[in-house]
Amino acid sequence: MLKTQITREELDRLGEEIHQYFELHIVERGLEYQQKGYVYNTEVLPGRSIVSKVQGSEVYDVKLDLDFFGLSECSCPYEGFCKHMAAVYFYAYSVYGRPDAFVKEWKQKQEEPRIKPSSSKLHRQTALLPSSQPASVSLKDTASAHEWLEHTEKEFEAFSERHNKYKYDIDEYYDAALQTALRPSTWWVPGAKKLLTLFGIVVTLNRLEQDCDSGGQTVAPRLMSYRTTAEALERRLEEAVDDTDPEESIRRWPEHTLLLGDLVSRSIASRPTLPLVRWMDVYRLLWGRLLVHEPWVEREIASIRRLLASSGTMADSQRDDWLKAQAHFDVLAGNDQDAWGRLRETSSFHPGEALYYTNDFKRNGQWERLWLWLEWLLPQCRKTDRDLFQSLCGYATEAAKQLGREDEWGRALVSMLPASYYVYTDFLIKTGRFREWASYHLAERVAVFELYPADLRAVESQDPTILYPLYHQTIERSIVQKNRTAYKEAIRLLKKLGALYHQAGQPEKYELFLQKLSQQYARLRAFREELAKGKLLR
Repeated sequence: MLKTQITREELDRLGEEIHQYFELHIVERGLEYQQKGYVYNTEVLPGRSIVSKVQGSEVYDVKLDLDFFGLSECSCPYEGFCKHMAAVYFYAYSVYGRPDAFVKEWKQKQEEPRIKPSSSKLHRQTALLPSSQPASVSLKDTASAHEWLEHTEKEFEAFSERHNKYKYDIDEYYDAALQTALRPSTWWVPGAKKLLTLFGIVVTLNRLEQDCDSGGQTVAPRLMSYRTTAEALERRLEEAVDDTDPEESIRRWPEHTLLLGDLVSRSIASRPTLPLVRWMDVYRLLWGRLLVHEPWVEREIASIRRLLASSGTMADSQRDDWLKAQAHFDVLAGNDQDAWGRLRETSSFHPGEALYYTNDFKRNGQWERLWLWLEWLLPQCRKTDRDLFQSLCGYATEAAKQLGREDEWGRALVSMLPASYYVYTDFLIKTGRFREWASYHLAERVAVFELYPADLRAVESQDPTILYPLYHQTIERSIVQKNRTAYKEAIRLLKKLGALYHQAGQPEKYELFLQKLSQQYARLRAFREELAKGKLLR
């Protein structure tokens, strides 16, 4: 039906908008939702928009505007272009092409070396503007840590005086300001250049948050842009930290390296009521991968203890932050039980904050440790955060495979039903437990047409007879509804069931089933008429 309502040209144009408005990781989640069959009731309205429903933590209403994509919307709480919108696009796109190929091509383009576009107005203006002093003398790599910091902050002040940030895209403005601040390091030794980049990003994050907090009503229309820019800077900071040699930084620039940690601690202590930057993740990043000098760690732990000992005048949110910081050092020392105890003391800990650790454990192959953390985290989020629950279940599935605990994981998924439904059924399919998969759906009276087509194909290719009871049950449920639409659905399913019986080499059993069915419902005249139209009357 969609193929007659929307053209390939419209979908290609919509795809270009997707590239412009979406982050790749959002698009990948949208593809996952489409492939799992979460999109339904999709249609194209006369006003040239696609409307649909998407099953997430609840059912969301999505509208994609074909003329002005920026006016598209979703009823989910995410502020911006979300995975549910991407899922609906892929549902429409699938009538002409393969959504997975669309994402694969996008990934390949991202991996190709590209030169950052320099045609934007702001970059054209700033590329020729010198720093407040010539770069050759404005800052040396031998300058003190505080001189580095003073230079970076002054460059931001000078940049903001030259350019009105409200005239430009948020990400463009702060990226140009950061590049201006880093210009003196062009000919520095690599280690110092990388360290100044870390300074620049941390200062940029602070400025971004301050500007957003003090902007008042002018910020509201651009709040999403502020958030996405903060997220992009945080990702850039992580990449820069991973590209920095901690041993070299500690040995050659100890004062500068330690000042970075102090800057982040100050940012935590002075964060606004509604913070834009995830400073605790920044803190964990620096104190987990860069500031790994034991005397510094001991000094930081002692400082945190002093702060918590005098926390009587401290706001609850600040106390929570320092408890989380203390828990972080417990994790670094391998004392996970102590870390969990401290995190329980906080009133603001969210299981999503632990993704920093689960990612690290997975990356480093610490599967046993990851398993223990997931045992602690999953019960906390299965009812409150469905998306996070699904993500953590993905980690657990991988850990179970690595540890040979798939049977144990299967039992755990059963105990967490119905929250674990999608993960559980996917687990059964991927581990070849097709009869368990069929028995579960039969017991839950799930209709065949509600099942993910890829799952049905997987079971069918293994043993089509496993699907017989599911089709029998769905067919009979359709018949007892006693209306023409349900009868027609029953006929469609009967024909598919016949194909399964023939595939299994059991056509005679299909004939017996048809005969029994026509006799059982002989009084339903309309149903018998549909059987006759479908040439199934026996």
